[in-house]
Amino acid sequence: GSGGGLAPVASAAGQSLGKGLGALPSVGELQAQMNKRRAEAEVAFKKNQAALAQQRETEKQMAEAAGVAPEDAARRAAHLKEQRDKILAKKRAEREAKAKAYDDAKEQGLAQMMAESQEENRLASQAASQQASQQASPQG
Repeated sequence: GSGGGLAPVASAAGQSLGKGLGALPSVGELQAQMNKRRAEAEVAFKKNQAALAQQRETEKQMAEAAGVAPEDAARRAAHLKEQRDKILAKKRAEREAKAKAYDDAKEQGLAQMMAESQEENRLASQAASQQASQQASPQG
């Protein structure tokens, strides 16, 4: 055989590139698609910019209507952030204290169990030695 099972290569006119592949679009078509998408993206970007500017203007008008100066708003925002940070720190400290209390109680419980177990072992060995000594010396 002359081809050995290889797929045929596309001609310069852009026909088939073998099994499953159709004709490729020309460079000019690809460039036109890219230009169209770029123009659509620019329109969407400008639309979003206009919406954002409108939103900022509305916020500014609302702030003026409420009689709030930008410095006051910034001061209030800083105060609220400070309050939030204090609350979070307090809650974190409470969680850590609860965790420590739990760990301490768990440790104390384990220590108590160990002490009870040692006492039981001591009493058991004491009883065993008494029993052994009673068996060793027959009663008369």
